[in-house]
Amino acid sequence: MGDTEKYVWDQGVPQRFKDYIENIISTGLWKQIKGGGSSYTLESTDGSEIVEISLKDKEITYHYSYPNSEE
Repeated sequence: MGDTEKYVWDQGVPQRFKDYIENIISTGLWKQIKGGGSSYTLESTDGSEIVEISLKDKEITYHYSYPNSEE
């Protein structure tokens, strides 16, 4: 189970999306565990949170899951 958030991103084009993901990873708080193109899955470095980030047209979607939590 997890949370999903959707936003309209007026500047959401593939290269900007890739740059956005690279900026998130460069913080050192997240690592890429799969994906590329229009969908990426990132895991927090402590393993407590996974987020799937996808871009379709101008809509960016975040789906969060928490693998180590009891729900």
